[in-house]
Amino acid sequence: MDRWQEEVTLVQNETRWMHLWLDYHRNIWEERATESEQNGLKGHACYAWKQVWMWERMANEAVDVYSRVMMSTNQWSMS
Repeated sequence: MDRWQEEVTLVQNETRWMHLWLDYHRNIWEERATESEQNGLKGHACYAWKQVWMWERMANEAVDVYSRVMMSTNQWSMS
């Protein structure tokens, strides 16, 4: 495998890991938001839902940027 292909493979793997990490944090905040709502903690729930939105947005933007870069190099693969 040449060095360029090795770098492409590394970036693809790092992107997958990053997306999993962002999803992990999104899920944690979603659990906190749901728990806060169930306990009647409206302020906590509001803050937690804002965090859910933030982590989800970062994940979506990262995938969008990654896909544009990889499409331009004909190397797209998120699976």
